[in-house]
Amino acid sequence: MAFGDYKPYLGEIARNTRITANALCGTPSTAITSAGTGNIPAGYKSISIVAVTVPITMTLSDGSTYTFTTVGETVVQASAEGGSLPAYTLSGGTWKWIGVK
Repeated sequence: MAFGDYKPYLGEIARNTRITANALCGTPSTAITSAGTGNIPAGYKSISIVAVTVPITMTLSDGSTYTFTTVGETVVQASAEGGSLPAYTLSGGTWKWIGVK
């Protein structure tokens, strides 16, 4: 048999594979990104903060603090599977952040 003879069967196999994958994995959601230079609101899956000028003090949800001491220093936070991050309060120097919901 030539390839052309198999083509309808291969197309059906591909269609069934897509249906099965969507049923098992669901339709992927689109990531929503935000960025800013102020405090970081709660609800992100991950964030990245970069120090532009220092020192910067970041207050974490448990009340502890972290101090950025080097320009360009980066902190990356990610939530547990299915969770989201709390709000972060920053003060002092200047910073940039980007988050993914």
